[in-house]
Amino acid sequence: MGIKVLLLLSGVTAFICAAPAAWAKDTDRQDGGATRDVTHLVQLPVQLPAESAEGQFQPNKEQLKKSPLFKRGTILGSLKSSEILRDNSANSLPVIAETAAAIADSTSLNTGEQIAPTPEEQINLGDKVENFATDGMEQVTSVSQLSDVQPTDWAFQALQNLVDRYGCVAGYPDGTFRGNRAMTRYEFAAGLNACTDKISQLLASTNTDLSDKATKQDLTVLQQLQEQFASELATVANRVTSLEARTSELEANRFTNSTTVFGGEVILGLSKPRGGAPPGDGNNNAVFTQLTRLQTATTFTGKDLLRIELAAGNFSGRGFAEPSVLNTYTALLSFQADTGNQFQLSALDYRFPAFNDRVVFTIRPAGFSLSSVLTANSPFFDNGRGAISRFGEANAIFKIGDLDAGIGMDWLLSRGLRLQLAYGAKNGSDSGQGFVFGKDTWVAGGELLFLLGNSALANLTAIYGSSPNGRLNTFTGSGAADASGFINQRSNIYALGAGLQWRISPKFHFATWGGVAGTYAEKTDAFAASTTWAASLGFPDIFGRRGDLLGIIVGQPLSLVEYDDFSASTGLPGGDAFSLHLEAFYRFKVSDNLSITPGFFLVTHPGNYEDNNTIYVGTVRTTFRF
Repeated sequence: MGIKVLLLLSGVTAFICAAPAAWAKDTDRQDGGATRDVTHLVQLPVQLPAESAEGQFQPNKEQLKKSPLFKRGTILGSLKSSEILRDNSANSLPVIAETAAAIADSTSLNTGEQIAPTPEEQINLGDKVENFATDGMEQVTSVSQLSDVQPTDWAFQALQNLVDRYGCVAGYPDGTFRGNRAMTRYEFAAGLNACTDKISQLLASTNTDLSDKATKQDLTVLQQLQEQFASELATVANRVTSLEARTSELEANRFTNSTTVFGGEVILGLSKPRGGAPPGDGNNNAVFTQLTRLQTATTFTGKDLLRIELAAGNFSGRGFAEPSVLNTYTALLSFQADTGNQFQLSALDYRFPAFNDRVVFTIRPAGFSLSSVLTANSPFFDNGRGAISRFGEANAIFKIGDLDAGIGMDWLLSRGLRLQLAYGAKNGSDSGQGFVFGKDTWVAGGELLFLLGNSALANLTAIYGSSPNGRLNTFTGSGAADASGFINQRSNIYALGAGLQWRISPKFHFATWGGVAGTYAEKTDAFAASTTWAASLGFPDIFGRRGDLLGIIVGQPLSLVEYDDFSASTGLPGGDAFSLHLEAFYRFKVSDNLSITPGFFLVTHPGNYEDNNTIYVGTVRTTFRF
C-alpha cells in the first residue's frame, strides 16, 4: 500500500514538471478486431459554460449589483459543473480575493472581474437614464451657454468659495470640488444646485442672526449664479424629478422585496469528425446542433443568490463518441447535450455568505459536480467561449463521480489564500441510495488556492470518494481509465491534482494542470491508477481585436497507467501507446452578446492502442448570450 500511495503522490509532480512517459492502457478498440463499446453513458454529463467576461446577464437592480455572489461569470451555470464564482474566460485569471466573500479591498487579476460594473455593464433600470453632461441640450439663447465653465471664470471661483465655506459637494461622488479642471455647464449647475440646497437648509434651521449661517454677500453671489445658470438649473431639476418618478414607479411595481434577473445562452455548433476506424466505425457525417439554457438569478438580501436553470439540447446520443463514429470519450465536445430538445432542470443552487462575508456556503440539489464549489483553475472552462473539447475544459479530477447533488463552502482565509470544501453524491435524492455516504457514488474534495504575486494563481486539490463499481466517470479519456481497468467492485477513489495559471503579459497567458487518480477495491487487493495532464497558451485581444482569443491546448487524456491483482475483477490489460490531445481555437468577438469560434482538435492513439487511428474533430461554434 505504501508503494501505491507514493505512486499517487509522485504523479502530480510528474505531470506538472516533467514530460510524460508513454503511459496508457485502454480497450476502446483493438487493432481491427470487433468493436468493444466501452464508452457507454447512462446519461452524458456535459459541462456547460462557466462564467464569461463579456455579454453576461446584466442585473437591473442596485441590490443585485451589490451582492457579493453576483459577479460577472457567476450567472450562467451548467448541467453538471463549472459553478466557480469567477470568470473562466481565457482573457483572465480567476480572482482569489473575489470569492463569494467579496472582500472590498481585493485586487483582481482580471480587469473584467470587478465589483463595480464596467461601462458596458451599467445597471439597466429599464429606461434610458440621460447623461447630464452630454444629453438633452435644449435650445440655447446665448453663445455663452455652449461654453464650458473654466477654473478662471468668475462663476467658477464664486462657486468654489461657496463650496469651501459651506461644505456643499459640487457634484463629485468623492466629495471633492476638483477646482483644477473645466466643467460643463450642466456639471456646474449640478454643483450649484447642491450648494443652493445646503444654504437653504441652513437658513431654514436657524433662529438666530443670519450672519451666523450665511452672509449677505454670499446670498447675493448665489442669486447671481442662479440667474446666470437658470436654464441649466431647470434642466437638472426636471431630470431629477423624472428620475424620482421612475424610481417610484419601479418600487411600486415590484412584486416582492427580492430582485430577480433573467438571462440565457444559445450555442449553435456545426461539427464534423474524421478518422477513428478503429476505434469506431468511422462514420464522419457533419452535424448541426444547439444547446439552449435559460436561467433566473434571485437575491433576497443583497448577498445571497438563488439560481434556477433550464437547458435543452439535441446532440444525439453520445455524439461522436458513439461506436458507429469514433467510439471514444476523447471525441466529446464541451457543448454537447441531448435532451431531445426538451427543457429540463439542469441546475438549482442557493449560495449565501456568513462570518463577515468571508465564507460562502453552497447548497445544490441539482446539477452538482465538484467544480460547482472547487475552482478548476483553468482558463478555458467555458463551453460557450472556451475549449471546444470536453477534455480541454479543465482537469478531469473535478469531474469524478457523475454527481447529482451536493454542498460546499468557500472560505477566504486571507487575500492570497482560499480553502474550498465540497461533497456530492449520485442519486442523492433516492432514499434507497442515500445522500450522505450512500450506496451509490459519493465524493468529497478539498482545495487550497494560492495567489502568487499579482499575475499567477495555483491550486492544490485532494479528493476522496467511494464507487459501487470503481468507475471514475469523468468521460474525458480512455474507457479503461474511466472504468479503473473495469475493476467492477466496491472501491475507494483517491485523487490529487495541481494547477497553475500565469498571466505572463496582458496578451499572453500560460496555464497547466495535472491529476492522478487511484482506485482501490474494498474487499480485494485490486488496484488501478490513471493520470492526465495538459498545458495551454492563451493570446487574448490578439491582432488588436478586443475580446478575441486564440487558444492552444496540448495534453494527455485520462489514461490507465497501472493496475494490479485483478483476479477478482474483469480488468482488461489494454494497450501501451501514448495518447496525445492537440487543440486550437480562435474566438471572434462580434459583439458583447455574440461570438463565433472555429476550432479543431485531434487525439492520437485513442484508447492508448497503437493500431487505433488518430481522430479529428472540427467545429464552428456560435454563442449568443442575453
